[in-house]
Amino acid sequence: MNAFSYVRARDARGIGFEAYLDYLSKFVSNFSAEPENVGRQFSWRASFATIDYLTCWRLQGSHGYSMKLCYAAETLHISRPIIGAIAIAGADESGQAFPGSIFTYLASGPYQISTRGIHARTTLRFERPQLQRALSTFDDRFSIHELTPLMLHHLTETATQSLYYSTQAVTSALLDENLQQRSPVAMALLSESLLLLVLEKLTSGKLQDPSEPTTRHLTRAVDYMHSNIHQPLTMSDVAATAGISVRTLQSIFQAHYGATPTAYLRRIRLEAAHLELTSPDNILPVHEVALKWGFTHMGRFAETYRKTYGLLPSQAANFQTRKGRPAPD
Repeated sequence: MNAFSYVRARDARGIGFEAYLDYLSKFVSNFSAEPENVGRQFSWRASFATIDYLTCWRLQGSHGYSMKLCYAAETLHISRPIIGAIAIAGADESGQAFPGSIFTYLASGPYQISTRGIHARTTLRFERPQLQRALSTFDDRFSIHELTPLMLHHLTETATQSLYYSTQAVTSALLDENLQQRSPVAMALLSESLLLLVLEKLTSGKLQDPSEPTTRHLTRAVDYMHSNIHQPLTMSDVAATAGISVRTLQSIFQAHYGATPTAYLRRIRLEAAHLELTSPDNILPVHEVALKWGFTHMGRFAETYRKTYGLLPSQAANFQTRKGRPAPD
């Protein structure tokens, strides 16, 4: 299970391209950059956060530039244009992304990223250790070098929408310092879910059907989930304990429960949140209970809770209050 080490830089903004590069140099090494228009005043805004092997940037500029970078080891980048286009060129691959799409690219050497005019984007970067770990549990017959190095994903494609909104969720979570401190469960699930979605895309059509799992594998996985429900558990943890790949784990849960393992874990955590909210001994408000069990979006949590138990979580907590328990602040 992951023990995250969190670093968050304050939001920064300024005037001047050199000041912008100075800010980036605190978090990016081995790069050089040239502005699109040398004589124009460059205004910028930037945010940065990192958790171990996952880094997030949110960058905005008044006009474009070209940047050359070089990575010694494979890193997986997920870039989401918000305003303007992003052009990326590696040793053998190149492409361009616009708002409403996502770029995924593996960097293992020099590559160039370019923007034009007013632009804004977010970028997530998974370092090799986390990428390798996720890939080995996703399917241990696959290596990093076999992943599609550069891929454009359009939001008009149904299969891309989960990837797009997952990218948004992870970015928001990384830049929300409060969430990091209060819900490591949610952060672990968000980051791994995104990485597995990307791996599914980057290995599409390249993998054979998973080997036949047994009931013993499923039992191990389910028991491990229930025993560690309070931990920042990931599907990689579950698959490794069961002795199968994440891809096979997904297959057996779909076959036996008609749901993904992530959905199954979410269901038993909802049950845990329900038990805590309706316990006479609970002193936590609803939003704290939700965060504790990995639910970060209060609206979705309330709606899921209502559909499952027939009342809102606040109503469940108030019912206990009416039975004599003091109401939480």
